[in-house]
Amino acid sequence: QPMRELKAKIVRVAGATGCILIRGESGSGKELVARAIHKASLRSDRQMLSVNCAAIPSELMESQLFGHAKGAFTGADKEHIGWFEQAHGGTLFLDEIGELTLEGQAKLLRILEGHPFLPVGGRKEVRVDVRVLAATNRDLSEFVADKRFREDLYYRLSVFELKVPPLRQRAEDIELLIDHFLEHFGMQHGRPGISLSPAARSRMLSYGWPGNVRQLRNVIDSAVVLATTDEILPSDLSLHEPKPEVFDTLNV
Repeated sequence: QPMRELKAKIVRVAGATGCILIRGESGSGKELVARAIHKASLRSDRQMLSVNCAAIPSELMESQLFGHAKGAFTGADKEHIGWFEQAHGGTLFLDEIGELTLEGQAKLLRILEGHPFLPVGGRKEVRVDVRVLAATNRDLSEFVADKRFREDLYYRLSVFELKVPPLRQRAEDIELLIDHFLEHFGMQHGRPGISLSPAARSRMLSYGWPGNVRQLRNVIDSAVVLATTDEILPSDLSLHEPKPEVFDTLNV
């Protein structure tokens, strides 16, 4: 039911033109939601580009997103067309939007308000037509309180907000996902007849899945490869209960 409600909201907001903020825990499927929005939108015949802001070094954030002119900084030996300009006419998915630098946030706000922006070291402003879909697994309101995220941008992003439910709140979906991934990876790894033992299935159904669907997918992928028989046993499942980290102090 939570996923049916989410799908219904996706259909409703896809036809809008504004930015959408997708919230959810790591591994819950935020990019899949973004792709579903793009597919149901008026821009579906154009490209959608995905950028993980957390994977971009802070000193290169503006350059990667908005482009830079040749010689703008050390190492900028040629002009770079940024992600926003590359996505012109289509959709740009910004994952982990909370990692965007304050300077980048200011430029993003200008774009969302319909203004042109200036590439790093550039002299000519660039105007783009891009629909922005943003995602985060953090509470951006806390970032705002800590002055790490612009309040005006936060309110602009959260006009349309979708929450992806964690897997532990979708107990009835777990078995469906288990069977789907078991069939998928069984075929992919040349073991189409492999199955889960009742004990292994019970273990998976009772597990909390802190890593959500991504973790479930990876556990089954690994089990299909590592199982020594055509029946996956509990010992074949790479399931780990979260434990407090303990660091040994080494005397050197």
